Amino acid sequence: MKELTAFAKELKRLRMAKGMSVRALSESSGVSHSYISQIENGTRDTPQPDLIKKLSKGLEMNYYSLMRTAGYLDETNEMMQHFTKALEKAPQEYKINYLNDFNKKIKSFELKGFPQSDEFDKAEYDMQLNYYKIALNGIDETESYVKFRDFFISTAKMSDYLQLLRIYRGITIDEISNLLEMDLLTYKSLESKLINETEVIKKYGKKIGEILGITDFEVWVSLSKRLRSGQHYSKYNFNKEVTEITFAVPSVIREIDNDGNKRIVKYTKEELKRNFYNLDFLLNQSEHVVLFKDKILNRNEIKKIKIMLDVLLGDD
Repeated sequence: MKELTAFAKELKRLRMAKGMSVRALSESSGVSHSYISQIENGTRDTPQPDLIKKLSKGLEMNYYSLMRTAGYLDETNEMMQHFTKALEKAPQEYKINYLNDFNKKIKSFELKGFPQSDEFDKAEYDMQLNYYKIALNGIDETESYVKFRDFFISTAKMSDYLQLLRIYRGITIDEISNLLEMDLLTYKSLESKLINETEVIKKYGKKIGEILGITDFEVWVSLSKRLRSGQHYSKYNFNKEVTEITFAVPSVIREIDNDGNKRIVKYTKEELKRNFYNLDFLLNQSEHVVLFKDKILNRNEIKKIKIMLDVLLGDD
């Protein structure tokens, strides 16, 4: 009999602790009872994240806690480390060529003007241009890496990720084209023009991932691009202009400690400044609304965020 995974054991433990039958969990989660039974008895492997999300809702359990049990958060961290290491080890020649390619785009726009199409985003190009200028002015090795990383994240296409990882793995174009059973010209075209959501990536994504040691290339790229959506706007600010704003916050606050005792706390100016950057303080205060993008978060949503942060960051 196949040994049960940690997820299978935890799923069964949580279900029984809730006093739920397999069919009850099936009804509350939308996952078939036969699939749940197969997970628990070891005849099916750990499910994909979308099914884990359904099961977490059915159990009324934290999604990220189940994801951690399933091993996905650790796998994500490992896949992200591949990206970081690939950029750290990128040869100087590769970086120069990458910067030169963007410079050609700049020259083309200066000569012909910007593309007149809905696909061209002028604001995004301006951001890329600023990161390009910053990346040209690295002072020391560490600073140079940070600047190039931010520029790469803001500009890279899927083909760029493919080339970066292939070089990091020390695999030549000839070698990878042979491993993919693809002729050389076709692979070169792939590495220069590959974009998301194409039949090519759906066909070769997993095979490329196996060759490059990252399981699935398309998944790896999507994880790496998360850096772009939460871009680390580093200390090298391209906009030197600043505007000073002031607002009033209460310096004396009533609080309830862990034992349920009420107390009055008076904050110094330095403590109030620090609280401005304190996420825990922001989520627990009630004087001001808390926003995510343009959405005002209600107390239930804030509670969920706090649970998620506890799961992700934990205690030291």
